[in-house]
Amino acid sequence: MAKRQIINGAWQDSLGNPLALGYLTFRLNTDGQSGVQVAAGRLVTVPLDASGNIAGTVLLWTNDTLSPAGTTYDIRAYTASGQQVWRNPKFTLVSGVGSYDFSA
Repeated sequence: MAKRQIINGAWQDSLGNPLALGYLTFRLNTDGQSGVQVAAGRLVTVPLDASGNIAGTVLLWTNDTLSPAGTTYDIRAYTASGQQVWRNPKFTLVSGVGSYDFSA
């Protein structure tokens, strides 16, 4: 079971304003296995702080450790009022040492 912490991000809207107190959602594109069943239908909601960075400790399954191969996350970013401002339908979180920094 391989999970990795995601951090930071400094997420912004189209005008360059921080997504202060907004949130992200992550959803797998297909069911996966990593010692346990990881369901594609599960929506993971990640809060953002006042600077648009990931708030708290968030752990996600790494795609390269899930079976079948080729799983991806659909990520969406929302304002504090719930307006979607960004989407990446094919994000892959790879395993590695330490946290995955979305600011990098």
